[in-house]
Amino acid sequence: MNFYLQIFGGRGAKGKFKIGGRESLTGKSIAHLPVEANSQIKTKTSEALVRQFRSEHVSKKKEFTYAYDNNGNVYGYYEGGRNSVGIPKNMLNRKGINLIHNHPSGSNFSKQDLLTFTNSNINSLTASGKKYDYVISKTTHFREQDFRRAINDAIIQGKDYNTALHNWLISRQADSGIIIRE
Repeated sequence: MNFYLQIFGGRGAKGKFKIGGRESLTGKSIAHLPVEANSQIKTKTSEALVRQFRSEHVSKKKEFTYAYDNNGNVYGYYEGGRNSVGIPKNMLNRKGINLIHNHPSGSNFSKQDLLTFTNSNINSLTASGKKYDYVISKTTHFREQDFRRAINDAIIQGKDYNTALHNWLISRQADSGIIIRE
């Protein structure tokens, strides 16, 4: 008997995930065992997890993600394609989970990243590029509907997408109940 979960994530990351197997049906995401990541993190802290993730994945040509708690314990480890990585819906709905994923292009968040962050229970989302980690976190005053509407209405313009999006997010911190760090 096979069990499947719907996956949601970055651009192009929709499909079904085979539970108990290592490949997704769409070929876009592979589920690794969390122990593969946990065994590499010597000190269980969020900071140690981010350092380990960056050393392992920031230079890869595919996207990877860890779903982890505030103590640095990995609960989900997924491998995607060049532009996306799928995450099972049950992981996105789990309380107290943070996500870190790499962007091979080094870019800031995509619209889908921000919508996934908004429409889920995850506490924070990190996009790791070669130069920077872009981090968005929810405060206790997070306004899901307002932030979703702002994302869908946003027109990000400027010479540099990363800077333009960073400035757009900074301008919405107080109104949306988010915190932005770089």
